Amino acid sequence: MATYSHSSILSENEIDFLLDLLPISQSRIPDIYIFEGWQEIATLSGNLSSRYYLLKHLVKTSIFSSYNYQQCKIFIYLFNLPYHDPLLKKLHGVFCLFHEMRHHHQFTTNKHKFLQALSGPPLLGSSYSFSWVEKDANKHAIKWMRRNRNKINHQFQLHFHQWDIRVNEENKLRILPG
Repeated sequence: MATYSHSSILSENEIDFLLDLLPISQSRIPDIYIFEGWQEIATLSGNLSSRYYLLKHLVKTSIFSSYNYQQCKIFIYLFNLPYHDPLLKKLHGVFCLFHEMRHHHQFTTNKHKFLQALSGPPLLGSSYSFSWVEKDANKHAIKWMRRNRNKINHQFQLHFHQWDIRVNEENKLRILPG
C-alpha cells in the first residue's frame, strides 16, 4: 500500500492513522490517492486528453471518491466536496476513505456479488446509490466514524467541535455540527 497526498486537509500520516481504526482483512490494502485541488489530476498517468475527460467527468457528476478494483486503488477528490470549511472537508474525507475501504472489503470477500452489483441493471425505481454495495459502504463508514469519534477528535484536535454524520433520504451524506 502507498498513500499519495499533498493535501493540507488529509495527510499521508492521517490516512495511516485512520486505516488503523478499521477492521482490515489480510488482503492487500489499496493504494490511496488524495486530491485536494483539481489541478493535481495532472499528476495521474495517461495522456492529456484522458486526464481532461476524467476531470470533466469527476466535476460534472460530483464524484467525491472512487474505488478501482482492477488496479486496487482508492481516489478521494476533496475539491469536489460541497464545503468551504476545511473541518467539514476533513470529516467528509474520512467518510470517503472508510466508504471506499468497505468497497475494497466487499470486492475481496465476495468478488462475484460485488461485480454483479456493478454490472447488473439497477433495480426498478432505484439508482446506483441505492444498490446494496453503496448502502452497505455508507452504513459501514458511518458506523466506524461514530465508533471512533473520540479518537478522530483527538487526532485532528477537534476537542471543541461536536459532530455527527448520517445519510439522508436521498442517500446524501450530511455532517451535522453539534
